[in-house]
Amino acid sequence: MNSAKARSKGSQFILIGHSLGCKVIREAYAQSGDDVVGMVFIEGAFYPGDPGTVSAKARDAVDSAGFTAYARRHFSEMFVDSSDPGLRESILARIGQVNPDFGRALYLQAVGWDAIRGRETLQSIKVPVLVLQSSYMDAELKRRPLLPGIQTPFMKLVAELVPGAELKVIPGCGHFVIHEAPEAINKELLSFATRISRNTP
Repeated sequence: MNSAKARSKGSQFILIGHSLGCKVIREAYAQSGDDVVGMVFIEGAFYPGDPGTVSAKARDAVDSAGFTAYARRHFSEMFVDSSDPGLRESILARIGQVNPDFGRALYLQAVGWDAIRGRETLQSIKVPVLVLQSSYMDAELKRRPLLPGIQTPFMKLVAELVPGAELKVIPGCGHFVIHEAPEAINKELLSFATRISRNTP
């Protein structure tokens, strides 16, 4: 769940976010986007439904199991059958290093953020956008692999609110597609950055 700045030309940047990082870079762009020439959302999510109901469901799920146990189950479901078992265990092991109170607060804030800033930050985007998606979170907060011909709620929202956004599926991977298919991700990022560079004075 990270975000990054990839340098384009001079002081101009492409913002890249994975998972929670998609929300981070949207907020960063909304607050200070003058030097941003493009944005890439990798495995972004949008929590549909009534905000109060979604937040309450997330809070109940975390509190009934405890953050660490819930997070281990939650993250474990982000992989698909073909995922590398070593990668799965490496990521799950890191959960035990997260302070439970901090983790709980961050997760609940991420779930509730969409109702507050989700649509507004997408509507503010005036630069090229690329969406790379391999899975999605359904209304029951379960991670599902993305099948051909299916668009996630996040993809649909981006297409609706950001005219011209490119939507691409990276098949056969779970949520941690940046680790499972780095070559495919890097190829898409390079192609996107090259197109922007050609069109940026």
